[in-house]
Amino acid sequence: MATDEPIGTCEELYRCQDCGEFLECKTCSIRRHSHSPLHNIRVWRDECWTRTTLGEMGLVYQLGHQGGPCPYAEKTPRLMTVIHINGIHIVPFHFCSCYISDHELPWQQVMRNGWYPATAKSPQTCATMTVLNFFRRMKVTASVNVRDFLTTVERITDPYNTEWTPDRYKAFGRMQRQWNFLMRVRRSGLGHEEGGLDAAKAGALIVQCWACPRLEVNLPPNWQDVAAKYQYRFQPIVSADANFRMKEKMKPEPRVDWPLYDGLGVQPNRNAYLDWLATYVTEEEVSTCIAFAALLQKNTRFTEGLRTSGVIGVCCARHELLLGLGDLQKGERYVFKNTDYILYSALSRMGLQSAAVTYDIACQYKKNWGTRIDELPAELREHDVPEILWALPVWHGNVHDVKCETSESLKYKVGVGKTDGEGIERIWAVFNPFSYMTREEHPGARHDDIEDKTNHHNFLKNTGLGDSLLRKLKIALEERMVQVASFDEVNSTLRSDLRSEWGAMVVDWLADPTKPNPYAPPGKNGFSEATARRDLEKEEAEEEAKDRATEADGEQAEDSDCEDVEPPTARLVQEKTSATNLTLAQESKVHQRRRGLTVKIKEFRKWQAVYMPGVDGILKEDEHKRRETQSSAPLAEDVKLYLPSQCAGRLRRRSKCPKRLINQEATLRKGQCSEALDRLRSRLIAKRYLTNFRNAHHVGQKDTTRSSKLLSSMSAKVQQATRKYRVARAALADLTGEASCGAFRVLHDSDVKVYQTAESDAEAVKKLGRLDRRDSRRTVHVAGETRATMSWIWTASGGPDAEEDVANPSTGVRIEWAKALARKTRWAEEVELLKEEMRRVLRTLKWEEEQWSRRANAVVEHLRLAEAQGRRGYALRQMRDRARIRESFEELWLRSAPARGRKAGAMDGMALAALTTLIEGERRTDEFGLAPDMDLVPGVEDDVGGAS
Repeated sequence: MATDEPIGTCEELYRCQDCGEFLECKTCSIRRHSHSPLHNIRVWRDECWTRTTLGEMGLVYQLGHQGGPCPYAEKTPRLMTVIHINGIHIVPFHFCSCYISDHELPWQQVMRNGWYPATAKSPQTCATMTVLNFFRRMKVTASVNVRDFLTTVERITDPYNTEWTPDRYKAFGRMQRQWNFLMRVRRSGLGHEEGGLDAAKAGALIVQCWACPRLEVNLPPNWQDVAAKYQYRFQPIVSADANFRMKEKMKPEPRVDWPLYDGLGVQPNRNAYLDWLATYVTEEEVSTCIAFAALLQKNTRFTEGLRTSGVIGVCCARHELLLGLGDLQKGERYVFKNTDYILYSALSRMGLQSAAVTYDIACQYKKNWGTRIDELPAELREHDVPEILWALPVWHGNVHDVKCETSESLKYKVGVGKTDGEGIERIWAVFNPFSYMTREEHPGARHDDIEDKTNHHNFLKNTGLGDSLLRKLKIALEERMVQVASFDEVNSTLRSDLRSEWGAMVVDWLADPTKPNPYAPPGKNGFSEATARRDLEKEEAEEEAKDRATEADGEQAEDSDCEDVEPPTARLVQEKTSATNLTLAQESKVHQRRRGLTVKIKEFRKWQAVYMPGVDGILKEDEHKRRETQSSAPLAEDVKLYLPSQCAGRLRRRSKCPKRLINQEATLRKGQCSEALDRLRSRLIAKRYLTNFRNAHHVGQKDTTRSSKLLSSMSAKVQQATRKYRVARAALADLTGEASCGAFRVLHDSDVKVYQTAESDAEAVKKLGRLDRRDSRRTVHVAGETRATMSWIWTASGGPDAEEDVANPSTGVRIEWAKALARKTRWAEEVELLKEEMRRVLRTLKWEEEQWSRRANAVVEHLRLAEAQGRRGYALRQMRDRARIRESFEELWLRSAPARGRKAGAMDGMALAALTTLIEGERRTDEFGLAPDMDLVPGVEDDVGGAS
């Protein structure tokens, strides 16, 4: 009976907060708690409930008998500080000395009681295994650190802080770290293998992906004999990326803090890794991709006060399990060398012939890959690395230039399905909150905590494969039908000769990427301002050969001086408009540039008087008007140069401007327009990349301030390119008329934007991305494009030859046809990949069942009966857990009715039919051979051949 009022005639009544709200006397309470000494007791005293302990009541706990009597108990009780979920307890106890304990050491008696000792010699502090398991789950799911957790337990023990509570912060930190290490080793099965940890290979404690291909685990013995067009089913796809939030501060170490195991998890052997990085020499990287901002800043990234500025990670791209992780010591200064080591380690453990690797800087990273891996340590190169297909993640590919994206994006790679390559970004969204705890830790503790987090993350992803793969399959089946119909509709409207031509173009490009890219619009023909100036110089050289050297030299000088004047003028205008309050240093710099510009204008006037003699009279009129109005002299940047484009109508006649100068300036302006458009596009893409990079990696005032300055600088460059185009285009229109401007349209502010047109499967791709996010509150980018209208600056080739693209409308149709073919092929691959992954999940679970069964039945000599039974019991439990997971997956995949809260979809029946065949085939395949329907399942058909 629960009540606050005492019942009976006893002066003191007792109530246990853990057992229930019933009352009893002291004797009964002690007798009932002889086996549970960690309960919290309240006593009715002085007309209120008061906290007391079982030790104060007289209970002495007997180890070795779980609280029962011992015939040879110690005479003097000892005191043990025990940390439990419900508080910190001071427990009087006796060690057992009779035959039951069989001469066990004190720490063994403590552990058999479910308590983990802080030391093996005369333990006086313990933590229950219950609280250690609870803390681990709180740490890996809610990023709770030791200090906060133990403070919470202390507050539970004494909310008012009026009594002495033992401080066990350091002891609990050691205990939880050792316990988590032991649990990882136990779950891996190494404790059941001959040789144990001493014989373990690198990566032995990694929780491997159940759905990824693994030799001798989930691949059929004759998988290499499958036709080449089906081999993509057995190709792993991994992603690499850096995370700059996983920092580690430089803190003094009172002692060397080593990891409890080194090189057996996702992180490499510490000494070998650091020794390898010590051989690094700063190299000069040349980037040909404008989106490669990380590499451009790799030697300048802020690393002061940090031992580790981030991590480089490798994961399976389709299921998001971490396979490798390494520290970055100098931002991305070591990014290639670090990534080489971590990526090679992960790929070599797979032992497969080929693999696909996505990296947001893959376009640059893949260069000299073969040369760099030859320089890796010899012990790391014991295993061959597979042949690699490099690709850009779908979402990150959008921030690269058009040529780079269309040639490197996963969307156009064969055999990858609808993998977006952004899975590692979703992993970082889970790990970023964890980084706030690990950045304050010493290296060894940080290493162990990251291993624990990774272990938990990987297992969570594995157990979620049943639901995620099923839902992905339904989406893929539906979208495959849509994309097949969409491609057939486009394909049926084309002439047979175009289909043959474009099909051959796709085949040639897939075989040789140096051939014309069917997914990219035709690029510029190299026409730019520099090209225009080269052509003018060539023309003048020809005139010089005709004995007109003086005139040719003068014309070259006139144009050259014009080019010397316009850029400084534009810079001065830019500085005046972008900065409202100039500092003294900035103002001095402006004055210095203004003086230099004035000198150049005077030199320009000398040549202008020779080739445009009428301008001198115009300048004198301007000076006369200025004096009459008593206006001040114009600043250097405001001086009107009176170029041919600035002398329209009657003014052009007065300036006596020859027609040859008008034509030459028109040619020059076309080159300026083309180059300005190219710079504008490049800087817009770079600005978007920097914005995305800042949002993904920068936190805190210092990092965000630096990134904001960089973005402001890039915005100024965008404005500079915009202004240059507008000036050049206006001059061109004045010289030759609006009709002659061709592809060079009027540039409005609304045109200066970066947008990608949405593909027809964008919504389905977003659905696939969302399935990999367990927490809907996390804001993680998934692949997809906006449906806003594309600006004309992304469709114009630029330069005078752009009219050829307008006259050939089949170019745009060809690109859409090729993209529709790619979407159809990728979704067909996605369906087959998902079915093969579901097969592999079942095979892996069956293989793990057999491994744990073997371990359970293994005979180990020199083990006592209790130890052998415990060893066998744990292995049997693991075996049955794997069987239960496998059976639950099969039941889920064969469920005919939708789950509660969901409606039946159009693809449920199709998915059920496909999975019924799949699972029945697996049940008939006893030795993991090829499933009976493997060769009958249609793979990626030869769409190109069929189209032609």
